[in-house]
Amino acid sequence: MEETPQIHESLRYITRAEVFRNLQQSYFFDEKAVGIILYHLNTQLDMVILAIEHSITHQFHAAIRLLGDVCIRAMRCHLKNRDILLHGCAIMANAESHASKDCLLIGQQLPMLTDALCHHQNDLRTVSALLRFIYRINRGHQFFKYTRICDCGVAKCDKFSAALASVMQCHMHSDAWRNVQAGVALNYSRTACVNIACDLLAHVWNMQQDEYFTSVGFADSVKALVDALRFHKGRSPLKRASNAVSVLLRRVSVGRPEIQTCVKILLQASGWIKPTRRVKN
Repeated sequence: MEETPQIHESLRYITRAEVFRNLQQSYFFDEKAVGIILYHLNTQLDMVILAIEHSITHQFHAAIRLLGDVCIRAMRCHLKNRDILLHGCAIMANAESHASKDCLLIGQQLPMLTDALCHHQNDLRTVSALLRFIYRINRGHQFFKYTRICDCGVAKCDKFSAALASVMQCHMHSDAWRNVQAGVALNYSRTACVNIACDLLAHVWNMQQDEYFTSVGFADSVKALVDALRFHKGRSPLKRASNAVSVLLRRVSVGRPEIQTCVKILLQASGWIKPTRRVKN
């Protein structure tokens, strides 16, 4: 039987729960306060989850679901605030180790993350953090209502593909960016961002609905991949691009041969694949 928390621990739970309740009630109102609360939640995540459990939900995974839902709402409301986005991603990424499968719904997360990528696409530090967060939860199948990102539907994947394409086009033209803060060199590799974007596109391109392959987002993402392959030819390698190309050619061959032909022409123009030679009879 679970032991009842000591009185002083119960008071701490109540205090932390009240901070969380404040976020619940005012996430749409005071941007500065939301940033402070998210920072606080991120630094004391374990205790906050327990506080929500003991004082609000009385169920551990329900507490994590509630925390994630409020974080997503706050991030959506203050999408332009980089710190709120990064704190929110950190909270959900750190909570992943506590969460069972399907603790949060990707249907809630993906549109918000798509809009965040679009709005902050020129900020490499923010883009890098967002891409690494999406890559992490996709790889672990955590926080997802669906086991695969391509199962989220044509509309969401269309917009997400377009966002990834914009990020790739924005950051494929430089190998690295260096920022020195307090004497510490922080490196955010543009090539790494493009690699992660290629990996995510490979997952999206496993889409089973043929309508996706006629969407604007799909066309933009293929063009971005081809441009990246052409630009990085003879330069730093895009390790994830090869897998993305394989998935792309395999998937578009199903039900959409005309699209596969167009894709092959683009890839041949980039020099990534060689034209197929016809055998004379």
